[in-house]
Amino acid sequence: MRGKNHLSINHICLFLGLVLWMAAIGSSIAVLWMTENVVATLCVLGFGVFAFGCGVLFVRIVRKKLVIFSDQLCELLDGMMSGKEFLIFPIR
Repeated sequence: MRGKNHLSINHICLFLGLVLWMAAIGSSIAVLWMTENVVATLCVLGFGVFAFGCGVLFVRIVRKKLVIFSDQLCELLDGMMSGKEFLIFPIR
């Protein structure tokens, strides 16, 4: 059995989420260290969580649309190869 040697969208999203989470934690620690203000630190951490949530929502929407587009494209190409679909280019 061969090992996986390709990079999937899941791995990319997981990596980007981990990087964003590490950046949020790192910036929260930096704010706490520089200001010694817990409220400011919680605001930075809250913004990181909000940005992570927006990223997850964006990926879910784009991924769903990409799957729908690729399914329709494959269906069109299959229809064209079998002779059931024809492309008509209007000439003006």
